[in-house]
Amino acid sequence: MLLLLMMSVSDPVIVAFLCFSSLITTMLHFNVFEDTSDTHPLNRIDLVLQVVFLLASFFRAFILGSSDYH
Repeated sequence: MLLLLMMSVSDPVIVAFLCFSSLITTMLHFNVFEDTSDTHPLNRIDLVLQVVFLLASFFRAFILGSSDYH
């Protein structure tokens, strides 16, 4: 849900907040799934979604932030 919200919002402040929340949700992933060698499909799916959310929000925040300096 946060990933979809981040893709649809164009307000830089909200995107920056979602970028910070991606760091928090990634930390929560490692609190729930403590071992990365766990091969449960839910662990793999959640890890991939967390990394995609983290990278997408990071780059989207930079893209929206750089548009202010044109």
